[in-house]
Amino acid sequence: MSYDTIDTDNGGLHLGVQVGLDTGILCLRAHGTFLNIAIWEKPATISPNILTFSERKYQGIATYERGDFKEVLEAISKGLIKPEKMITKKVRLCSKRSF
Repeated sequence: MSYDTIDTDNGGLHLGVQVGLDTGILCLRAHGTFLNIAIWEKPATISPNILTFSERKYQGIATYERGDFKEVLEAISKGLIKPEKMITKKVRLCSKRSF
């Protein structure tokens, strides 16, 4: 799992850390797939042997379907999804744009 951190100097949100990538891949079962949705500020490394010897897969994705967020918010409001245990940390977002 990767954790979000706040860059207080620039007011930005940075996603994706090497330790999260390493841990996530190592936790995969044989033939499992690591689906990366994080945005990376810096290059990350992957050891190909870790993927090869257990026939694990790595896939990156940066897309969603129109309406996904609306459906999730509706499910939360109806009590179908209880996100409390999924929230690991709350961060305050600043109003200035850093990109």
